[in-house]
Amino acid sequence: MKGRDKNGRFIKGFPHNKGMVVSKETKKKISKTLTGKKNPEHSKRLVGRKLSDETKNKMSISQKRIGNKPPTLYGKNHGKWKGDSAGYRAIHTWVKNHFGKADVCKKCQSTKNIEWANISHEYKRIKSDWIKLCCKCHKKFDKKSKGAIKRRFNYV
Repeated sequence: MKGRDKNGRFIKGFPHNKGMVVSKETKKKISKTLTGKKNPEHSKRLVGRKLSDETKNKMSISQKRIGNKPPTLYGKNHGKWKGDSAGYRAIHTWVKNHFGKADVCKKCQSTKNIEWANISHEYKRIKSDWIKLCCKCHKKFDKKSKGAIKRRFNYV
């Protein structure tokens, strides 16, 4: 039979189960035999294992010897970093991560619904260009500066 060795067992890597019709009884037998057993390919890897600091250090040294560097997946070194052309939500997330969570409104001293508001509306990544305001004060602040924004971006 195709895909089997001399003893009738399936050959590893042979596409034996593609398009095969299997009865419900056979499926139950297969699931019974596989319960509690780990996939041998996964057990070879280090998935889910806790490694000692010594082992981690050895792995790091071997990767450095090969020439692999650990990935820098944050900030300016990230492949998808857009800098100043990032979107509204991305910049606000960046501000929250770098300046911390806004806690007290600078105008009314409220501690509920506090968020970072941009003073110049140019969304610079400078702390002096941001202020902590509650939602109510933030809306008032944006309404006052709405005319200045329209004139700056030629919306009028």
